[in-house]
Amino acid sequence: MVLPAFVLLPLYMYPYNSTSWSTLTTSIVANPNLKFHVVVSPNLAFTDPDVNYVAGLTSLNSHPNVLTLGYIYTSYGSRDFSEIAADIVKYVKWNTATQLPIGGLFFDESPSDNSTFPYMSNLTAYARTLLGAGKDHISLNPGIHVDASFYTLADSINVFEESYANFNRTALTSLDKALRVKSTYTIHDFTGTTTQQTALVSQLASANLAGILITTQPGYTAWSSLWPSFCSAMTKLSLGGGSGEGRGGDGGCNNGGHEGGGGYGGGDNCDGDED
Repeated sequence: MVLPAFVLLPLYMYPYNSTSWSTLTTSIVANPNLKFHVVVSPNLAFTDPDVNYVAGLTSLNSHPNVLTLGYIYTSYGSRDFSEIAADIVKYVKWNTATQLPIGGLFFDESPSDNSTFPYMSNLTAYARTLLGAGKDHISLNPGIHVDASFYTLADSINVFEESYANFNRTALTSLDKALRVKSTYTIHDFTGTTTQQTALVSQLASANLAGILITTQPGYTAWSSLWPSFCSAMTKLSLGGGSGEGRGGDGGCNNGGHEGGGGYGGGDNCDGDED
């Protein structure tokens, strides 16, 4: 039995008007059993959200199947702690002054070298303390497999951020099962058909990954042409469709870069597209 995986969506698109994020909100409403982890606001960490961002985030946060995560880059461990701490404080202030609660943080360009473990341990501990219980989901994005010790610092780790051409199932299944349940995969430049995408979703979910994204785009500043069918495939799995090994136990590119852009609860699909 395949248990539900969430959609990990870096939303690096500015909400210019009430319809800018409608593709996302339509899918959120149509799929109440599907969880969306939405990474918001790579360009706004140093400023307060403007009126458009307030409206967009308010809309996202009104849905019980959405978890918003504030974007922070770490430059693979070379960014000064004080700079990152300032970003964390800014997001915490969103939760108070602007009343735009986020559910946690997404640390992009996370380091993978074991020597950086103390650096990331200090950052994540500081973040959890300031964010507070229930608002302290920590997601790391090294984009590659990391030592198991890093999983003690995070709720989820994105261990694959590559093009579809570079996807390798052997690398996926080589990851320890206990770590997969806290691991996510983001696959960009998908060139297959809707049917092939559905098969890939099933393959990833049957490996018991925590979260998945497949996009036809090279990055996260435009919508995948197969986004609706991706949501549909994910929802069918969340409702018990498909098969595969169980998730078992608790187990517990960087195209995002600095580009523009960002509780849990059913319908059974998004607004459809065809093969």
